[in-house]
Amino acid sequence: MKNSLLIAALALFGCVLMPAAAKAAKYTEADKARMWLCTAGRGAHEIKGMDRREVLTHLLHKSAGVDVERDDDALKRQKMAAFWRDPALQGKDKKGIYCYGLHSRGTLLWQPVDRHAFELLPVMLKLGADINMIDVSNGRTLLDELVAFYDWNSKHDETEWVSPRVRRSEDYMFRTARDNYVRLREMGARHALELGDRTPGVAQREAACLVAGPGDALREFSDYAGGLATKMGALTPKEIKGAATVSPRQAACLMRALGSDMFVMHAMRDEFGLPGAHKYLAAAMSGSFDDEYQKQVATFSRISDKDKAVLVYCHSDKCFLSYNSALRLLHSGKKRVYWMRDGIRGWKAAGYPVAKANGFLIGERE
Repeated sequence: MKNSLLIAALALFGCVLMPAAAKAAKYTEADKARMWLCTAGRGAHEIKGMDRREVLTHLLHKSAGVDVERDDDALKRQKMAAFWRDPALQGKDKKGIYCYGLHSRGTLLWQPVDRHAFELLPVMLKLGADINMIDVSNGRTLLDELVAFYDWNSKHDETEWVSPRVRRSEDYMFRTARDNYVRLREMGARHALELGDRTPGVAQREAACLVAGPGDALREFSDYAGGLATKMGALTPKEIKGAATVSPRQAACLMRALGSDMFVMHAMRDEFGLPGAHKYLAAAMSGSFDDEYQKQVATFSRISDKDKAVLVYCHSDKCFLSYNSALRLLHSGKKRVYWMRDGIRGWKAAGYPVAKANGFLIGERE
């Protein structure tokens, strides 16, 4: 009952994030934090001892998982970049930071412009927001929203009588909208039609997936000296020189971004693994880089293109099968090797789906 009343009250003031929340069985702390962020974007959230710029900065850092005291500047930028890339911020996922209400609906960036708190927009831009973010629910940028707002509010029925007080208020609102339009243009804002095709290419999508997020840090790792391992059930090292260590989140992102342009190697005998993965054990074997297994890897047609991306994994971070596979792939000349160190165990723990892996691949046979 209390949750329903809270949602209704916040909706009245124009800061409810998503209609789906009203139907949810539980109103979580994460939902509440996102609502406060929307409210802070409009300059309406208060924290004792902070002005509204500081409040917004604090809540943005908190939402992105930034530890102001411990994170260095590079890590802060990485976390904020991951935060702003979240589709929920662009209207793709109505369960995210997309602000709904009676008087305000749109992306987080639209809130300070809409509610005459323009000084808060530079706070978001300083923390990595794109001033030309497009609201995918309607295809508009900030400039488009401003023009649509002006156009809608300027239309009255010719027979409608408007009081002098309302007219004065509207005149002020239109002057403010005009001034904000000029300011946005000066800050680099453009209409969607001016931006052209902003769909990122494969290389851009791949690079975006590799930016570390708040939950991508490794928990524990060994100081293994390197080389093909003979003991497979031990704690693996932090990284492999020449390969990129990726978290389950980053692996899922790469699979979406690259699709069939990436080969997913299931370096174990388990029946289930990542969707679309192929069982391939030749690369996982111990031995040397001039043995028969290495020759198989070097001549394997599915990955004969040295520029083809390969994602390899096994059981967990205590499994050297994928480690050996990555080493052999690199030794055969592969340039884009991604090692999901956490394995299928980390993948499932992160909530991603599994599927029956494709049959064993041996040379050219399946």
